[in-house]
Amino acid sequence: MLPTVLKTPEPGFCFENTLRNATLDGLVKGEKQKPLKTGTTIAGVVFKDGVVLGADTRATSSEVIADKMCAKIHYLAPNIYCCGAGTAADTQKITDLICSNLTIFSMNSGRNPRAIMAVTILQDTLFRYHGQIGANLLLGGVDCTGGHLYDIGPYGDMDKVPFLAMGSGNLAAMGILEDGFKTDMDEESAKHLVRDAIHAGVMNDLGSGHNIDLCVITRKGVDYLRPYQESEYIGKREGRYKYKPGTTAVLTEHVQHFELELVKESVQTMETS
Repeated sequence: MLPTVLKTPEPGFCFENTLRNATLDGLVKGEKQKPLKTGTTIAGVVFKDGVVLGADTRATSSEVIADKMCAKIHYLAPNIYCCGAGTAADTQKITDLICSNLTIFSMNSGRNPRAIMAVTILQDTLFRYHGQIGANLLLGGVDCTGGHLYDIGPYGDMDKVPFLAMGSGNLAAMGILEDGFKTDMDEESAKHLVRDAIHAGVMNDLGSGHNIDLCVITRKGVDYLRPYQESEYIGKREGRYKYKPGTTAVLTEHVQHFELELVKESVQTMETS
């Protein structure tokens, strides 16, 4: 007999944290914590031979650019990659976790996982945390059934789409995708369409910027182009910021000399054998 018996959760809504939330609101005196604004533009397109994923490389922390060369296209399996938008730490950690699970499956079965398998594991993991993991994912992969593109939200919701853009620059990117997408596109057309979509997000969103990365997934393999297109706008230093000695006047100067007395001195040899 098991020492503990698993209790079946009661149906209906749960209000266990109501008193806790009211207490926290009273402690902060009405000043609630504001959510962190992040910026990203990611996009994906399904073409006749596979999937093309694209992303910008700017990571922001409020109004500060934290990283100019952030890798937002994450490896999950040899035939599956995933773009992440949202909290950078959450997207990297959740993709690393799923990657390890898919690697164990490949080692046991001797074959690559299917895209729907990776999507199912991601859904179960994200739903378990009820949106506390800020990861909006765009998963693309090619398996025995063809090329697939999935949209996975932080609550575990999922949609299968032929093309999509996500992140703070998704409005501008979606306009490009909706205008230029065609069924049975070739690889070069799909790459140029995703590049133009990411570029539109970069030019119309302050949180997106710098280089453009692409990942082309086909049955032949994966072509990870980093960077596919470098930024056209590189900042230049307009002046020198070193000041000559004496620019700031010294008002007072006081030098205190200390006399030191050697009390004890010892020498220790280090063992090298």
